[in-house]
Amino acid sequence: MCWRKSPTTSRQSCTPQNTIDISYLNLKGLMQLDPSTNIKIERASFTIPADANPDAFDFFAVYAQAVNTQPQVAANELRVQSAEVGVDLARAGYFPTLSIFGGLSTNWSDAAKQFNLLNLGTVRESQTFYVDLGQGETELNVEYDAPNFKEEFLDYPYFNQIRDNFGQNIGAAISIPIYSNGQNQINVQRAQVNILNAKLQSDQTKQQLKNDVQQAIASAKNARQTLDASQKSIDATKVAYENAEKRFQLGTINNLQLLTARNNYDIAQTNLTVAKYDYLFRLKILDFYLGKTIKLD
Repeated sequence: MCWRKSPTTSRQSCTPQNTIDISYLNLKGLMQLDPSTNIKIERASFTIPADANPDAFDFFAVYAQAVNTQPQVAANELRVQSAEVGVDLARAGYFPTLSIFGGLSTNWSDAAKQFNLLNLGTVRESQTFYVDLGQGETELNVEYDAPNFKEEFLDYPYFNQIRDNFGQNIGAAISIPIYSNGQNQINVQRAQVNILNAKLQSDQTKQQLKNDVQQAIASAKNARQTLDASQKSIDATKVAYENAEKRFQLGTINNLQLLTARNNYDIAQTNLTVAKYDYLFRLKILDFYLGKTIKLD
């Protein structure tokens, strides 16, 4: 057993303090804080709305509002629309395809050379012809000036190669699907199955939302009943404790009976606090499905 010294008593049980310390450690773990971090719990001030009445909530009204506010419902509706567009895209495979293409190209090589003919002027040359005029062949010498060229290979500049080797092309092609191994039909059927899956997922989400709304309304009603019962319990235990105090002062009951009445009153106060927070929490869940801003009123 654990004991803690107190200014008024020599020994006092520290079990409640241990429970508080462990609760703080668990809270730090949930918040992913270092165990040595100092935190302090502040009591939140709140009031339960006076006009709050879970019995007044209509399931169909809450569900209709939840369908319009819950993001998972909207996401599934968009998935259905996307699947429907996918069918149109798959059917596009049945239509001919026209392709237009074009390109530009050039090249360069450091081994390329540029051929050039160097004009060196003219040179005197002669050529012999044999002419037969019916009296035998006659030799005829003809002299003329022939051009004199010299072949040479020069370096081919980079930009000159880019310019001289520049090319372009343009064209068009048309593809007409005839059978395509049945792939187009398979794609359309697969897209139609995707629509069914998306709709099924949407229906399942809406059905789950119906269950959640029904459970939220039922939980709010139950929390309200628990709060009313806790209030009646605290009223009864308070009267019982006050009577026990009077009887203890008159000496008709002992100290144990007085402590028992006090403990019952403390437990009733604790249950009332828990019931208030639980009831407020259930009301906020309904506010969430109704699309209202979550805040402590």
